[in-house]
Amino acid sequence: MMSVMIPATFKRFCFRPAPYLVKRGKMHREYEESSVVCCEVVNAIIMCYMGAYAHKYAHPKVWYEGWYPVTVFLFVIFAGFARIYLGTTYPSDTVAGAIVGWAICFLGAPLYKNPLFGCPSCAWDECYECSPCLTLEGGSRMMHELGTMNNLNLLVVFLGSFLYFLLCAVLILKPLHFWKKVHHCLGITTACLLFQMAYLCPSLSANGTSSLSAPNMSLPVVGFGLLWAVVSVAILTAIGVLSERRKMLRLAGFVALFVLTVSSIVGWRLGVANVVVEAYLAK
Repeated sequence: MMSVMIPATFKRFCFRPAPYLVKRGKMHREYEESSVVCCEVVNAIIMCYMGAYAHKYAHPKVWYEGWYPVTVFLFVIFAGFARIYLGTTYPSDTVAGAIVGWAICFLGAPLYKNPLFGCPSCAWDECYECSPCLTLEGGSRMMHELGTMNNLNLLVVFLGSFLYFLLCAVLILKPLHFWKKVHHCLGITTACLLFQMAYLCPSLSANGTSSLSAPNMSLPVVGFGLLWAVVSVAILTAIGVLSERRKMLRLAGFVALFVLTVSSIVGWRLGVANVVVEAYLAK
């Protein structure tokens, strides 16, 4: 959310025309938004940070890898060069994007553990249920997964969906009228937050104690997950691009992105359980 709101606020209230609009660069791509704070550089740093965080989560004994800084450097250079070459961003704005990106990473890590900004269960390694499900196989595991999903708190789902839609509408419509890609970013990020609150936060579940168990990341599951991710990203990207032109289309696009993202994550979890069952039956 910070990666969406902070750059969007700069672009809305600190407008700076793109270089090609003031004859200071060649136009390789039409761009009418503010040049201030290069969002591509911001997201490049955040994605690298998230990749390093995920690697450390999977390998808790490893505190540093040489590819961490190399990956960040390459992503920032490529993203910044692309925006400068297209004539849409000044070099100083790419530097500002790098500063904002690192600030979000360092501020977001402690805020992630604060209950005021959402359910902090995952920050304390409590989002996955510690139960005998981790040792179950086949149909028993899938039935446990489905049983856990039945503890969904519908009030959290409907209230969260309404508030996120209201937030998107306020940002898109006048007088705020934020940049045109904000619906795309919010549709995906708020859907992930809703999934966390609905399925990975024990205190918000229907019985007040239940959450999903950790997924079984065996080799067949990893292959299934990669295919699912590629297809989902392609569909979400297409919807985001097609819904950028008009405000009402952007609101409809937000709803489509939000619903499809939540459905994609839930479908992936059910698919993971199914792959485990099939692998178990094939033995």
